[in-house]
Order: sequence, then C-alpha cells, then structure tokens
Amino acid sequence: MVDERYTHFARRAGIVPNPLSSDARADAEAEIDALVADAYGLDEDQLRILFRDFSERALDAERSDRILNHHRRVVSLTPA
Repeated sequence: MVDERYTHFARRAGIVPNPLSSDARADAEAEIDALVADAYGLDEDQLRILFRDFSERALDAERSDRILNHHRRVVSLTPA
C-alpha cells in the first residue's frame, strides 16, 4: 500500500504505486491487525475485551468485525 505519505519514497525505490480502494485498504489493515493479535497469542474473547477499550470513532463495529473475521481465519490456519 502506498499513499501520499510514501509517494516520494516509492518513486526513489522504483515502486509504481498501485492505490487500493478504501474497502481493500480497510480489509488489508484488518488482516494485519488480526495477524498481530495472533502473534501475541490473543484469542477472540481477549480481542473483544481489547476492543471495548476503544471508542466507536476509533474502532467501529465494521472494523472490529473485519478484524475478528480475519482472526478466525488466521487461527484456523495456525498449527496447534
């Protein structure tokens, strides 16, 4: 993902920016959040507790649902 903050760097590195739609970007960010949660060993209940600490503006229901959906997928792929 390259946005306006990284355009200069991308050009210098020879990367051609391929902007994502806002929906694709939100999905990618949710997947990253889910991967980090899994790396920390958090389960779904712990994630829900964490989400309660955020205001609705900071973490709305759509984003938390995206994260939980990705987390379920990641956990299902992680060997026990």
